[in-house]
Parts: sequence; C-alpha cells; structure tokens
Amino acid sequence: MKCPNCSAELNDNARFCPQCGMPIDADNTGLSTNGESEFIPTDPGNSADIFRAADEERRYEIPDNDYTAVDYQSNRAQRRAGRHNQKPDHSKKKPLIIAIIALVLVIAIVLGVIFFVSRKTVSAKELTKAKENYLPPAQAVTIDTTLTDPSNDKIKFTYDDRARIISCTYSVNKMTYDQRYTYNNTQRKINVETTYRAHPIFTKELDYDRVTKPDIFEEVDGYYIRLSKEDLADTGATELPQETAAPEATEPPTEPPTEEPTEEPTDPPADWRELYIDYINNGGTEFSSGRLFNINDDDIPELFLEYKYPSAVSHFEICWINDDTVQHEQIFGGIPRYQERSGFINTGRYDYEFSNAWQVSQFDGSSFTKYRSGFVNGQEYKIDDEDVTKEEYEAALNEYKSWELMYAPDNTLTKIDALPDHIRNY
Repeated sequence: MKCPNCSAELNDNARFCPQCGMPIDADNTGLSTNGESEFIPTDPGNSADIFRAADEERRYEIPDNDYTAVDYQSNRAQRRAGRHNQKPDHSKKKPLIIAIIALVLVIAIVLGVIFFVSRKTVSAKELTKAKENYLPPAQAVTIDTTLTDPSNDKIKFTYDDRARIISCTYSVNKMTYDQRYTYNNTQRKINVETTYRAHPIFTKELDYDRVTKPDIFEEVDGYYIRLSKEDLADTGATELPQETAAPEATEPPTEPPTEEPTEEPTDPPADWRELYIDYINNGGTEFSSGRLFNINDDDIPELFLEYKYPSAVSHFEICWINDDTVQHEQIFGGIPRYQERSGFINTGRYDYEFSNAWQVSQFDGSSFTKYRSGFVNGQEYKIDDEDVTKEEYEAALNEYKSWELMYAPDNTLTKIDALPDHIRNY
C-alpha cells in the first residue's frame, strides 16, 4: 500500500504515513473520515509541521519501528529542502515595474510640455517690463574687444564662417535677451532682432559703413559688430580707360552761331511738413502721439514720435529731413532729455536699482553719433568705459538730468489724429 500524499510504501495496518504523517483511513484510500485530525507541530516552534491524529490512542497503536522521531525529523528536513528549492514567482512584479516606468515617462512628458508652454507664454506686464528694462548689449555689458571671442559670464556670442556675430545672449537687470544678426551684403545692412523669451522686443538696422576696421569688435549705436575684410571691401568695380586712336585731321567746320545757354529749372525743395505727415500716414509703423522740437540750430525742426503700444520695436523714435526724405532713429532706454538747439540728446535711466546706463548722442543734421556714455554695475562706475569715482559719475549724470524731458506731464505730446494739424501750423 502507498501513501496517497507522498506515495511512500506503507504497512497494511498503518494508520499514518511514516514519511509525511498523512492519516490513512481504514480502507487505505485516503484521509481518515472521523473528522478528528488536526494540525500539530512535530516540535514546539518548528515550522516543518505534519498532520497527526487528534486521537493519541490511535497514534500509539502504530508500532515504534514505523512511527519514530527519526521519521518525523526526516520528514521535516524534506519539507525545508522543498521550500528552499522553490523559485520565487516574479511574474506579478513585472506589470508593476512596467506601470511605474510608464508613469515616470508620462510625468516627464507633462513637465516638459509645461516648461515649453511657460517658456513661450509671457504676460503683457512681463513683456512691458522687458521693453522698459532693455538696453543694447554694448550699454549693458563691457567686453574685451581685442579677443577673438570676448564672451564672458554676462554675454555669449556665436559666429558664422566669417567670424561675424550671428547671435548674442545677455542679461540686463535680471532679464535675459536674445539677439539674431542677419547680414544683407547687397544693401550692406545688418538687421539685429532682439527677443525676450521668443517674443520680439526691438529691431535695429545698422550700416556696414559704420564699421571702420575689419575683424575686430566695434560698438555701433550700442551694438557690438565685427565684419570681415570682404564685407568692408569696396564692391564698385572700376575699369581701366581704353586706348583710342587719335582722330584724323580734318578742316575745321564752320561754327554756327551759338545761343546763350539756359539754366535748367530746378524743383523747389519739398515741404518738410508734408514729408512728415506722409511718413506718419504711410511709413508702415503705427504711432500714438508726437511733437516737433529743435535739436540742432537750423530752420527745419525734428519730429519726436511715440509708438503705439504694444510695439515690436522701441518706445520712441526721432525723425529729421535729409535730402527731401524722412530719416528716423529708434530711441532705446528711457524717455530722452535734450537741450534746445544744442545738437545733443540724452537717453537712459537714472535709478541705480532699476536701470543704470545712459548715453549722450550728438546730432549734426544728418545722423546721430555717440558723444558720451555712463554705466553703473554695483559699486563700479564708468564713463566712456573708463573707471571713475562715484562723485565724478554723479556730477556728470546730474548735468544731463537737468536737461528738458522730451515727454513730461507739463509738456504732453499731441495725439496722432491731431498731429498733422500740429505740424502744418508749426
């Protein structure tokens, strides 16, 4: 007879299996049917347990040689070995690991989208602050112009294969600006577009002819520029004169009577008033207000204009008449100050905690050129890029602060609708 549990050989009269302790019924066909079996450990505190009958008298009917302590110890060792050899089931952990990885990826994607959207999204208040804080790079950061790459911890440049600047990133008053330089070799112009967090702030157009030396950094209207020899070379080709044979000698012709030459009539100069009005109406830029004033001492006044908000360019610009055309220059920084008919105008801000740069430009009737500038960085004071004391800096600054504001509460601008009449009646 064999044990129905472990298939061990049993005596015909065995009531329990000596190997596994399984109770055997009277017919040797399985478990005892008297319902009196229970789970009893072989030794107190030992986990290798076997089934024993609750009826102690039935147990002791088993011969000692068939039911000994050695048998129970052997059975317990076998059970321990079976548990140690059983491999852990990792099948339930795999879906959990996959779910955790998927959740991490979803969170990373969501955070990436949030960062991208927040990078592109700028409130109107922040954009206005960015425009008010803006200063061109040469007014915000000082570089070593003798270096091939003067990038430092405050400004970074990238270059094309001609070593020209193609982009620039720098910070002003804790706000970071990006600039893109585009070169038009045909028109010999440089277009500089300034953005704040991918939003256009200002654009500036510079002439190649403003740069005097090739392959070095120069400051032009507050911007750092470097052009190659090819860019600065004169592109107008000249041909050598062709040799021609001397004309054959002929008898002098009889000269007809000559008439007195008459002078060609010249067109009268264009009316500067109508030129200004046409520029306001058809110049392609929307303005909100303006006024006429005199920077230099001539007969034609200059026109100060305020851009309509919001604007992708600066806040203001100055226009003047040159060769019967309207020339214009954007003004960066704060509200400008000027001296009537002095030829000088000053742009900048004077609150050290908010903005700390200014520039005085000189107007000669055809263009503006830098005359003097000042800059404060912490306890560092500079005038024309040279270190000065705080007292020297404030003495120069106070002189320019006393000039007349272009736009003040007691000197308001004329609204754009009434500006043409203001110009005609000037």
